[in-house]
Amino acid sequence: MSGVSGERRESKVRAFLRFALERPTVLRGVKVAAIVAPILTVINQWGKIVHHHFDVVFFLKLILTACVPFCVSVTSSALANMARAKEHGVTN
Repeated sequence: MSGVSGERRESKVRAFLRFALERPTVLRGVKVAAIVAPILTVINQWGKIVHHHFDVVFFLKLILTACVPFCVSVTSSALANMARAKEHGVTN
């Protein structure tokens, strides 16, 4: 990998992080997770919910289940914002 390519890659990573950590992007991710995570939890943990079997593993899976839609939302929003910035010639 050449130095230029490495610098370009680092620039894309920094741009992604900048867009991903913007307040509206994070809030959107939280809202999406708040809607999608309970649905996924019911689908994936129905047996434990019905039988009231709430152990440590259940709560760990609950947290991971919420992380998935949050990460998907933040990633897609950040990538869309990067593409929009590139279209409009915004580099910083």
